[in-house]
Amino acid sequence: NKCLSCVVGYILYKDQCVLKCSKESCQYGTCQEDQTCLCKDFFEGPSCASCLKGTVFFDGLCQQECGDCNGQCFYTKESILTCITCLDGYMGTDCMQCQEGFVFENSQCLQICDTCNGKDCVVQLRIEICFGACFTGYIGDSCQVCDAPNGYFPVLSWCYQKCDTCVYGECFNTESGDVICTSCYDNRVGTQCNNCLDGYILAMEKCQKQVTEDKCFLVDVDLICIGCRPGKVLADATCHDVCLYPSCQGTCYLTDVSFICLDCYNGFLLVDQKCYEQTENPKGAAISRAKRLFASAILGSPASTAVPASESSKMSGATSEMAQQLVAPATKMHWMRWTSFARPASTTTNFRCARNAHQDMRSTWWP
Repeated sequence: NKCLSCVVGYILYKDQCVLKCSKESCQYGTCQEDQTCLCKDFFEGPSCASCLKGTVFFDGLCQQECGDCNGQCFYTKESILTCITCLDGYMGTDCMQCQEGFVFENSQCLQICDTCNGKDCVVQLRIEICFGACFTGYIGDSCQVCDAPNGYFPVLSWCYQKCDTCVYGECFNTESGDVICTSCYDNRVGTQCNNCLDGYILAMEKCQKQVTEDKCFLVDVDLICIGCRPGKVLADATCHDVCLYPSCQGTCYLTDVSFICLDCYNGFLLVDQKCYEQTENPKGAAISRAKRLFASAILGSPASTAVPASESSKMSGATSEMAQQLVAPATKMHWMRWTSFARPASTTTNFRCARNAHQDMRSTWWP
């Protein structure tokens, strides 16, 4: 059959209507007289839209692919190796460089190990392999086995050598020279086995079972305390309830019959486990009411006994040392002897005291 004319898009060629070749339909080739598309190098297909096997499309051309490269690469007409994408671990225009975290080993980029305890470690076929010597204390292809024959054992995910300096557990020497204790006993915990388990307190060089809300423990049947809760005070290894002001003028605690003071507030003095308010004697030196009572008891007269005005001159003549003798604690006086005593006029008293050496004193007494 012969054609005399063709529809739009076709052209009459040798009495036949053939599809008209165009730039759009023959982008990677050249239209021929017979309306076929002559493909450029490494293109194929009726419209030259595909690359031949072994080639890769890049920059408008089908480039000859590199078969043994580390990515999707090709050689240009100038025989320059150029890569489109690289395999994992490789980078660069030719995929011949290793990415960060990889090392070039045996003509390939291998991932560096994170857990290998050796000089160089890589991952090959998902297996960690160490090159060179392992760190001290490690052995094996992956340098992940502890060198037990030389005294290294797994401790806290590391290999450490045993030592004998831990008193309350097994100890190991670390790379930094520190000592780590494990497997603590005697109810202890911590890297040095120097802390007690919850519910235990350190006392008498042992972790004792805490038996009360205070820091107390038992020795046989005796309760011993080393610390108390707020609102209590420690005395004689026992926790006592604290006295509340105004019952006490210091740190005091209750007993079955009374209270005992450990210390006093400013302005008070501690005498015989009680707090007494301070007063001033006629000479201006502060003495406590308790000491005035003590002096009064020695002289056989109440502390409130007044001295007549006529005796004021005699009072002014008394020495400071004599005043101290009158109020000195009884423990510092070996013995006293009264020679005479009369009141209220010209009261004189001889004291004989053994303090350093015997000496006779004669003076006027005042309350």
